[in-house]
Amino acid sequence: MKKQMSLGRYLRRAAAAMVVGLAFNTVSAEQHCSLWLPRAANGECGMYEVSMVQLIANPDAFEGKKVAVIGVLNTQFEGDALYLHKEDLTARISLNSVSLVLPPNWAAISSACKNRSYVLLHGVFTSKTKGHAVWRAGSLESLDLCRPWE
Repeated sequence: MKKQMSLGRYLRRAAAAMVVGLAFNTVSAEQHCSLWLPRAANGECGMYEVSMVQLIANPDAFEGKKVAVIGVLNTQFEGDALYLHKEDLTARISLNSVSLVLPPNWAAISSACKNRSYVLLHGVFTSKTKGHAVWRAGSLESLDLCRPWE
């Protein structure tokens, strides 16, 4: 049987994540430009490698940008989301997640991805849409890659 995390331990973990997030926010998004996609002719980054903490803490910095992000995948009716931690999913802490707008070809894109497990996603982030009837940090749209992260 899996031991449940104590509230104190969870709060310490959340505080550590926020400290890391604040540290990341002092670094410009440009410094996290991914090598997965080449830069545009004008020098603009093709895709940013970001953490869930960065998206949650500073969503405006990535508005309309293509991102590569790792989190816990949850696909369910009116609850498609990527969570920071498995504990956030279990406790339904929607503020520690971003909504997912699944494309019509999601089954093909996500065939290797297991629900409720850590995955790497590529998509376009927007803070303008927050998901279905919940408050989230934003949404990942135009998803074109889902890979297991072990």
